[in-house]
Amino acid sequence: MLTRLGGVCAALLITLAPNLANAQDKHPAIWTIKDADTTIYLFGVAHALTPDVTWFQGTVKSAFDSSQELVLEVLEPPPEEVKRIVMNSRTSDTRPMIERLSADVRPLYTQRLADFGIPPNAFDSFDPWFAILNLGALSVRRAGYDGNLSGEHVLSAAAREQGKAVVGLETPEQQFSYFKSPPVTEQIAALERSLREPDRTAEVMKSIAKHWLNGESDAVATEMNAELRSPAFRKTLITDRNVRWAKWIEHRMETPGTLFVAVGAGHLDGPENLRAALKKNGIPSTRID
Repeated sequence: MLTRLGGVCAALLITLAPNLANAQDKHPAIWTIKDADTTIYLFGVAHALTPDVTWFQGTVKSAFDSSQELVLEVLEPPPEEVKRIVMNSRTSDTRPMIERLSADVRPLYTQRLADFGIPPNAFDSFDPWFAILNLGALSVRRAGYDGNLSGEHVLSAAAREQGKAVVGLETPEQQFSYFKSPPVTEQIAALERSLREPDRTAEVMKSIAKHWLNGESDAVATEMNAELRSPAFRKTLITDRNVRWAKWIEHRMETPGTLFVAVGAGHLDGPENLRAALKKNGIPSTRID
């Protein structure tokens, strides 16, 4: 599960939703990194939410308010840039998507497109990763969750209101390249697996949301890792990015100031997470209660 890019990239990164009201003494997990003159808060965001969830308050908001700069995975590009990147992401495979799938999956693919009202040729010009992202995003939307209510949107709006600088760890082009990078055979396998299995989007989001809102980051990571089963996608989307982000944070610690770094919640716990990568570089993080 799973970045943002105007909804196109929302599907493979963490998508969370509320099922319980926040208790006053509960909040999503947040950590801090400090040296003599630099403080960095690490916060795991939800990439889509429903209107009734309340999370930007208490400990999280206090940490944000004390920061001078907001750091996100990526700055949301304007729609015309998203369109340009998508148009530059077309495949060289001239076969219709359905002909690239195993025979037993083809009826499932046709039915899934029909369920969402998508034309049969919608993904023919793209590699399977593009279908995976969009079908996942549509499942999220159908379950009632909105990327426009994401943690990034809330934090970005608050940063603008408070006059904070906003920085992206990656560019939109980089994020698209991550999805494209696994071998096409791996992409096909991931798409076929998603088609063969029942759509559990609502069920999974409900479970993850409960853990997220209660700050149970280990449980969030466990459930997310269970959903992202492709080794190639996991390495590209989670492990490798955590290593790069850890290097970025290590370098940023050399500059005085206070930052609020907000990335997908699944990056901050579980195997090979961002905090573990930081610890390997000699930078421990401390959980804020």
